[in-house]
Amino acid sequence: MVQNGTGTGSMKFIREYDVVVVGAGPAGSMAAYTMAREGARVLLIDKSSWPRHKVCTGLISGYTQSLLKGMGIDIPPYLKKSSIQGI
Repeated sequence: MVQNGTGTGSMKFIREYDVVVVGAGPAGSMAAYTMAREGARVLLIDKSSWPRHKVCTGLISGYTQSLLKGMGIDIPPYLKKSSIQGI
């Protein structure tokens, strides 16, 4: 702990991380997950709050599903059997 210098006597915690990943999109999230799974202390920072309400967050391509499966990440059944209807 380190005193924050305000003179109020309040304390703040300083945590140590092995790596900081900025950006919790697909690439940043996967990088953070992979490093954490290998034992690294990871801090993942993003400018937006979660959950994000974006169309792309509900879609997982077949290629991405195979990548996730290869990493041992289970995909909920409702995401596996979705289809996109044309406009």
